[in-house]
Amino acid sequence: MTRYTVEFSRAAEKALAQLQPQMRRRVDGAIQVLSIDPYPPNSRPVKGTNTFRLRAGDYRIVYRVDHGVLTVIIFDIGHRRNIYRKF
Repeated sequence: MTRYTVEFSRAAEKALAQLQPQMRRRVDGAIQVLSIDPYPPNSRPVKGTNTFRLRAGDYRIVYRVDHGVLTVIIFDIGHRRNIYRKF
């Protein structure tokens, strides 16, 4: 089975560090799924961009997949009401 490397942008690292511990564990679990399957069933494309979003409760993980080097790049993590304003 091919595994993808997961990389974080500075904004994503900062957002993850600021989450409550319980939500951080939930988001971490979703990120671990991305290393195995970059397009899990609950991921959707973000309209008008070449990025995807993954739902983790009320939070969203916005990412892009680079198949050439088997990498998932996480751009941002945020609450669903605020995350899409950045794109």
